[in-house]
Amino acid sequence: RDWRSDLAMVKVAATGLQAVEFADSSKIRVGQWAIAFGSPFQLDDTMTVGIISARSRQNAISDGGKTRFYPSLLQTDASINPGNSGGPLVDVRGKIIGINVAINSPTGASVGIGFAIPANTAKNVMEQLIQNGKVTRGFLGVAPRALTGVERARYGVASGGALVESVSQDTPAAKAGVQVEDVVTRIDGKAIGDDVEFRDAIARTKPGSAVKLTLQRNGKEMTLNATLGSAPETGVPGTSPEKAPERESGKLGIAIEPVSAANSKQYNLEGVSSGLVVVQVAGDGPAAQAGIQPGDVILRAVGRDLKSGADLKGAVDAAKSGDKIALVVQRGKTRMLVSVEMP
Repeated sequence: RDWRSDLAMVKVAATGLQAVEFADSSKIRVGQWAIAFGSPFQLDDTMTVGIISARSRQNAISDGGKTRFYPSLLQTDASINPGNSGGPLVDVRGKIIGINVAINSPTGASVGIGFAIPANTAKNVMEQLIQNGKVTRGFLGVAPRALTGVERARYGVASGGALVESVSQDTPAAKAGVQVEDVVTRIDGKAIGDDVEFRDAIARTKPGSAVKLTLQRNGKEMTLNATLGSAPETGVPGTSPEKAPERESGKLGIAIEPVSAANSKQYNLEGVSSGLVVVQVAGDGPAAQAGIQPGDVILRAVGRDLKSGADLKGAVDAAKSGDKIALVVQRGKTRMLVSVEMP
């Protein structure tokens, strides 16, 4: 099994079975038909039909006290309910385009917002589990995000690319000379469309591989060479008991808890003794839009040190709609200023 991707391989002792084919999920288009199969509410062999509503959705979902981050999901309005998870999402030719994994719902039942792990992700995990018994992922050590229209004009990138928002110390990126505000446009000559493609390209590359990064810096194109490391197992369940997260008021769209021995081990918070650990991020909330991720530690809000969820709630409640709250965030060995716009 591979906890990070939420996938596992099961060997079936049987012969004469017909295998379903995988489609190339990179070619899926918004608006195409999508058909979900599963056993919602124990109703076996149920089929529902809809379309692909969106691609490259990012989501962080709590699972048994741990938070798993899905960097790229397919969104569909085909009805998905409890009991559909693990079932296939297929195209009109019956080829698998995704594996149903989650829904977004205030009631726990389908409201037309379901998510599936892309077929290409599943194939990559499947092949590595069969060949190696585990999944390894490349690691660069940066936090990328998509560019806004204003930023495209500022950095001179008309389309595609991923903006480097932070660089962690002593990582392959730092050693290669990657800097904050660099815009990576190609990896090994292949164009990068956005931050999701950037993350996927790095993760799919074998640790120890040398990669060539083409980027824009100060209006000029340049090339850097980096040797990838191995992605740390942040967030993978261990044996330490976890206490329930201290929920924030909801305006930021996060769940938090004070720094403790348990979450310090879980998120590798070496040297961090104060602040609030982000354990869950709503995919469409203000915090997610500002780039906040599970494992981030919020140290200060609006110039004030944070000791409890009440401190953060006070800063949030004092802000008006449209105001931008300045948060000082620790991510690994990197401390950064994050501006979150209030809804």
